[in-house]
Amino acid sequence: MLRIDNVPYFKTASEFMISAWQGTDYDHLIIGTEKEIKNATVKQVQRFFNQYYQPENAILVLVGDIRPEVAISKIEFYFSNIKNRTDAAVQSYAWDKSQVLIQEGTNKNTSILSGFSKKSGKSESHFDPLAPFPLYALGWHTPGKKNSDFYAVELLADILLNHDASRLKRQLKDEQELIFASIGFPLTFEQAGITAMGMVPHSYASFSQIQAVVRNEIEQVRRNGVSAAELCSAKKHRQLMILQKMSNNRQMSELIGDGVLFFNNPEQAISALNAYQAVDNRQIKQVARQYFNEDWLALEIVPGPGIRFVKWLMEILPRSFSKTIEQQFL
Repeated sequence: MLRIDNVPYFKTASEFMISAWQGTDYDHLIIGTEKEIKNATVKQVQRFFNQYYQPENAILVLVGDIRPEVAISKIEFYFSNIKNRTDAAVQSYAWDKSQVLIQEGTNKNTSILSGFSKKSGKSESHFDPLAPFPLYALGWHTPGKKNSDFYAVELLADILLNHDASRLKRQLKDEQELIFASIGFPLTFEQAGITAMGMVPHSYASFSQIQAVVRNEIEQVRRNGVSAAELCSAKKHRQLMILQKMSNNRQMSELIGDGVLFFNNPEQAISALNAYQAVDNRQIKQVARQYFNEDWLALEIVPGPGIRFVKWLMEILPRSFSKTIEQQFL
């Protein structure tokens, strides 16, 4: 837990993003909380292991210069004696939700695929004593890997915010000089996701100014779509990522494993190449209208009182004066 609790921004940002899925199976951190881990008993952990660490839940992928008949023979020799547990204790097992370690799937939202886009946005401000500077984040509820809009959303996210040449980075950092840096961080699950960006603002920039720029840029896409060059570049980037993974045995095994796990298709990576290529400007405009609206997730992470006072002062000073001070002292 220390690698989460002792890192500036991370704990606050992750808890905020997860809270955006309150009432669904995604409303908790996979790693759990410190309280849950401390309260877990040996019996609970053993039952969890018995329930989920079984052959029927495992995927074995072999990639490389192998002879299939030899590999299959060795797999049968080493693994065939491991049987699925069918004892009554495993079959009837249910978590005590008051001392939950890792929550099981429930029916809190029986159709996340159809209902996730109706999740409402939220805007919050949180104090982080570890934060050296303010951090602003904007996010949108977007579809998961199994949704037909997934590939268009990923391409639009690349065009808008995921790369140095993306529209929002160019506008906010280079042209209007409102931020030092930004990073896109998608949270993509099987049936739902969040597309988000974090931004470190200049001392004189307010969150409302940044939101206005984002709002205007997305509206342009909603109305006019993107250029053919932008769409082509985004497609090449996504396809190249897949092809690069295919050139490495370890990453190739991960592609195959993910394809089997999420789609029951070991060749899903090939399907993804074709899916990205099939996206057109009409789909880009459609997902911009459906998902990238003002019903967004807005998070402001506030640092200590000293930095807060400096930022307030810099916001009311002329920008040229603020930039000079900022360059010398920050």
